[in-house]
Amino acid sequence: MAGLALLLSAPSPAGASQQDCSFHLPSFEQHKEYVTRLQNLTLFADCNTEGSYLYYRQWYTDQMPSRRWGSRGLALLVIVLGAILPLVVHIQKVNANYKLWVSLIGALIVIAQGLSQTFAYDAAWRNFMIARMKLEMAQDLWQHEMIKASLDEIDSLARMEGATDAFAKQVAEVVLEETSGFFTELQRASSVRSTQKPAL
Repeated sequence: MAGLALLLSAPSPAGASQQDCSFHLPSFEQHKEYVTRLQNLTLFADCNTEGSYLYYRQWYTDQMPSRRWGSRGLALLVIVLGAILPLVVHIQKVNANYKLWVSLIGALIVIAQGLSQTFAYDAAWRNFMIARMKLEMAQDLWQHEMIKASLDEIDSLARMEGATDAFAKQVAEVVLEETSGFFTELQRASSVRSTQKPAL
């Protein structure tokens, strides 16, 4: 293992920096030409190249906070407004405009719930986290398989190629699964809204 040096960049939870924006391929003594040529694949391009592993990993990292705050913020707003509504109804004798306030708070609750369903913040936040974790696991598995392949004296190159093919397939499947899940959630929310009868 003297000639083995894995230089894969570590994932950054706070976002991509200049150091981890490029995919550092492992350096092996054998099949060095094959590993070097992997740099020509989009999969191993930097985080600014759409379709690369680092691009997707960084995209999910950057988009997760907005989905999280959207999900938690709207849920908190509905809770607060729901708690205020009975109080407004209770002080009807003190405030002559209580009916206006009740209607306004009710409308805000409906808007907040509608926004949450329309943009599927809960599902998007969950799916982004799962996608990010799956991408990192795929990278770890590829790294491990490349190490094992480098130690194989007979089928080393074939195992490297197989590991790379599996890595590319896993990345594509993760992105496809997350995207499909998002639109499925939107369709489900839309069907729920269409079956709900408007309050008279």
